[in-house]
Amino acid sequence: AASGAKGSLGWVGFGTRDEQQKKASEAEWRGITHWQASTTDKSFHQDSSCLSKDSLGRGQGATPRRSFHFNAFYSAKSQRKPKVSVNSFDMETVVVCEEKEKHHELVDRYEYRVEVQTGMLRGAGTTANVYINLLGNLHQTGKCLLRSPDEGNDIEEFRTGSNKTFHLLAPNLLGRISGIELSLEYEAGTQVGSEGATKDAQLQQSFSKDYQLYNWYVEKLIVYSPTGKRLEFPCKCWFGSSERGTQVPSERRLIPFVEPSVGRLTSFGRILPKPLSIQSGAFVVPHPDKVKSGVKAKNCKESGHAGEDAYFKCFSKSGSTYGMGVADGVWMWSEYGIDAGQFSKALMNFTKDKVSNNASSLLDVVKSAAEEVKQNKILGSSTFCVTLVDIRRGTMQIANLGDSGVLILGKDGVKFKTPQQEHSFGYPHQLGHHEGADKPEDAMVNVIPVAAGDTIIMGTDGLFDNLSEEDAAKISSEVQVRCADRSHAYAASQLANELGKRAFQNSMDKWKSTPYSIGATDAFDMVYSGGKKDDMTVLTAIVH
Repeated sequence: AASGAKGSLGWVGFGTRDEQQKKASEAEWRGITHWQASTTDKSFHQDSSCLSKDSLGRGQGATPRRSFHFNAFYSAKSQRKPKVSVNSFDMETVVVCEEKEKHHELVDRYEYRVEVQTGMLRGAGTTANVYINLLGNLHQTGKCLLRSPDEGNDIEEFRTGSNKTFHLLAPNLLGRISGIELSLEYEAGTQVGSEGATKDAQLQQSFSKDYQLYNWYVEKLIVYSPTGKRLEFPCKCWFGSSERGTQVPSERRLIPFVEPSVGRLTSFGRILPKPLSIQSGAFVVPHPDKVKSGVKAKNCKESGHAGEDAYFKCFSKSGSTYGMGVADGVWMWSEYGIDAGQFSKALMNFTKDKVSNNASSLLDVVKSAAEEVKQNKILGSSTFCVTLVDIRRGTMQIANLGDSGVLILGKDGVKFKTPQQEHSFGYPHQLGHHEGADKPEDAMVNVIPVAAGDTIIMGTDGLFDNLSEEDAAKISSEVQVRCADRSHAYAASQLANELGKRAFQNSMDKWKSTPYSIGATDAFDMVYSGGKKDDMTVLTAIVH
């Protein structure tokens, strides 16, 4: 028998049947189909001895010839050649959107089903071109344009909160899928925000009404291989530009997610040589109309509230973790005689108790606190954002539901910011006693590394609707320079006061351009200006 020769589809060779079966077993272990080569026409065909039934339902004994040159059907032609090529013929991947659309000429192809989930954030949707490339250890699909026949040839609209499914029919197996290249382009061959973008594209992005068409927030992608294996690719990122109009990459590479155990999640990171120290500050103020009616804020060492806002901040009894949290009760419940401030205060109080008692899993803390609120039959609803910092490892767990959030500033600027979760503009995700309320499991959960020199800013929507992250970063830098010769505790307190003061001033300014006015302009197709009067809660923490 001839010695094994390495073909473009993996190792192929000619030997005894035992050797072939051994190679087939190895191929199956690697998640691919065994291939063998013909010495006469150099074409490739499938070895039926390795298959009982393939993904398209053909029975044992079928050995279809593989043709790598074909016409696309509802196609997305590869604009980039694969890393490996079989011969001089083009390799293209076909994209279809429904099972019934599969053409009889495509039945020999390998189907990779891709679900694309657009996030539930302000301005998350797009009508720009979206391209995808599945990367395997053997092959890649090439750069494919995602397009639905029922949307026409010119537009594919990925609406906010939508979940679209595409079927990529590849001419050969990709092997183990190691990543996805996902990109957003203004027009064919021109990436949004790239240096090569046309002047017209750049001009369109300068108008808030138009730029929303050419940015996109992706929640995640799910890929099902021909063997039925499910791979999830979390994203939670903007493409093209962020919700604040800041230019961000228009092409990203995603990697598959492996579900961590609670132990892995909470023990992420190495033990630091020296534990981190954290000093914090707080600022709370009710809505101006509530102040006129006599409502006062309460700001204590470890907890406080203002109107329907509430917060907590404390160390665990062991001193190994530091927790912070804010909650914003929904004022509209007052029209039904319900004080949502009681809901948010109870939620923060129960969460604080769990953190104090050395809880390690933040999501379990939130679930338990929400269950206690329910058992005590407290009515109303509330958003929340809670964090838990492991000072020994320098990691920070974040659970956010709704339009409250947290901003982490590093030495080089913004390090992380939670996006807003909204069903629609002004209707955030929220826990509550009512049937349509969201669940703790719906919260966005992240684990972020923190280090000495980082600054943590947490707040309800009263802060982030009236103050951009760029302004918050600038204020933080100015305050810490001014307080360089003072204690970290003093600097944290001054930072919270300065952020709250600036946000309050913006909320009262009818002509100020604020994150809220920009979001309202995009949502209602009308020009809005000014801030949003609201309860405000600001928590700050300086890590050193």
